Amino acid sequence: MLALMLTVHASAQNPRPLWLFEANGGNIDGGNPFGTVVFDNKGNLFGTTQTQDFDGNGMVYELTPTAQGLWKEAIIHEFSASGADGAKSDATLLRDSSGNLFGTTLYGGDMACGFGCGVVFELSPQSNGQWQYTVIHRFAGGADGGHPVAGVIEDALGNLYGTTTGDGLDNVGTVYELSPTAMGFNETVLHEFGGDDGVAPYAPLAFDAQGNLYGTALLGGELNLGTVYKLNKQSDGTWQVSVLHSFQGGSDGQNPLAGVTLDRRGGVFGASQSPSGALPCGTLFVLNPAKNYAETILHEFEGTFHNNDGCDPNQPVFDSHGNLFATTEFGGTDNAGTIFELSRTSSGLNYRILHSFVGDQLNSTDGEFPFTPMVFGPNGALFSTSLGPNFPAGGEVFEFIP
Repeated sequence: MLALMLTVHASAQNPRPLWLFEANGGNIDGGNPFGTVVFDNKGNLFGTTQTQDFDGNGMVYELTPTAQGLWKEAIIHEFSASGADGAKSDATLLRDSSGNLFGTTLYGGDMACGFGCGVVFELSPQSNGQWQYTVIHRFAGGADGGHPVAGVIEDALGNLYGTTTGDGLDNVGTVYELSPTAMGFNETVLHEFGGDDGVAPYAPLAFDAQGNLYGTALLGGELNLGTVYKLNKQSDGTWQVSVLHSFQGGSDGQNPLAGVTLDRRGGVFGASQSPSGALPCGTLFVLNPAKNYAETILHEFEGTFHNNDGCDPNQPVFDSHGNLFATTEFGGTDNAGTIFELSRTSSGLNYRILHSFVGDQLNSTDGEFPFTPMVFGPNGALFSTSLGPNFPAGGEVFEFIP
């Protein structure tokens, strides 16, 4: 276990960098955090990075606040890609009620997929302060699926649900369930994508109040530009998939990499992107269940060269007043990404940019390229990660006070 201390103190900044990866002597403390962070009940933060040194296989880290207002890092697992261990995690971790952490890796595990098909892992806190690491499922390719980008979510019974981006019946991805038993976790493949319903589901799943599952697929659908789908659990225990929306490109958006967020009425809020660089370079949308999931575009993103707007938005999150907050991967004044808000007013929804990241300019400790959604912390602030400064080998964990 490696412990380091952040040496840059910038409490006046907003966003404020809590941890700068590789700020303490090379690449030993991680880089490329493609997942966001989760809290425990003591205010500690946990996350994953794709690398632990420049050529490494990634790690799971813990950040602990200190009395001096700084943060201390501990690496609680380094992926090895050997002995059927995982490698390269893009996942946001899940923390259960017992304090266990669950996540996924893109590679490692069963070598049927070349560099490995990926794994689902568990980290359990021990009485001596250490963590016990266990691989609870190794994907085998084929009908079992492979290469999970997203992490897992949990139902009230402790079952875990997630997606794989590849393999399955038509080699375009699956939705799976892992059920806890006395002997470990048993996997059930709930759905194998076939193209019309989606291809390559990169995003995490979301539950509604009835326990149905929602997600997005990067491709597939009517024009192969991506879908929003729903899985309804049937009385016989099977799951039925339905496509809620097939993206049409242009002002409708395309290629949703981000997951969806549901409001109290079952509205499905999400984001699309535009990898081609065409305008709009992403949209924020809602699907209305009262109108057969008809789509309303809430904002079309225009990018740096059009009003310094954001570009390629991530999954939004609600505050207690129903306002939406999210990041964009690019755009803003320096094309390094933004933080934005969509607030509810008496006349409708009001969009505004709260921050434009500046990245590596003038040795700034500001981030760049935030590829993850934000989460609310116990203090009401928003927390997330970005891939800079020092992209492609750096990254940060930041706090933003809206």
